[in-house]
Amino acid sequence: MKLGRNKCLLFAVLVLAVTVKIAGAQSAPSTGPAPQKKEAPPDTSPTAVMRASFAERISGTWRLVSYQEKLLNGAVVNPFGETPQGIVIFEPGGYVSLQIMKIPRVSFPVGYERATAEQVKAVHEAYLAYYGSWTVDETHDVILENIRASNQPYLNNQMTTQQFDLDGKRLNLRTEFSDNGETHSVLFVWEKIH
Repeated sequence: MKLGRNKCLLFAVLVLAVTVKIAGAQSAPSTGPAPQKKEAPPDTSPTAVMRASFAERISGTWRLVSYQEKLLNGAVVNPFGETPQGIVIFEPGGYVSLQIMKIPRVSFPVGYERATAEQVKAVHEAYLAYYGSWTVDETHDVILENIRASNQPYLNNQMTTQQFDLDGKRLNLRTEFSDNGETHSVLFVWEKIH
């Protein structure tokens, strides 16, 4: 009987020793070389370099020089006046924010509480603001903007395609907007300030 108990005790010690050894082996650091993670080589093609170059040159803060709309009947109008003010920021991380204001400024002569419907409409139409994300499609020389939100409802959740012409510190952007089924082309002229 005593011999059987000793065998059981010996067997239990052996099982414990093997379990400890296995657990230690699993948590011990590997002494061999770690497998190398394969990474794709950088794209150094002329197209990739041009894409990076355009994105880098467009990134930054731009001051509005002019804003014009061409209507379907061919008429060219300046809805924000002859000397509008504005700024657009193309953030390197891919975010865009734009603000444009009509000059001379439109306001409520007797305060907002007493403004007429026509005055409220005039103030609304005298300002354009939106934010979203942007990227460059160098194959077609366009900036793609995904507008998340705007003070102009027709621009909310819209994707715009803007043909660009980059000449030194001047950036010309041409695009088309559709407002209530009426399409008009827009020319933004920007000058880099930062």
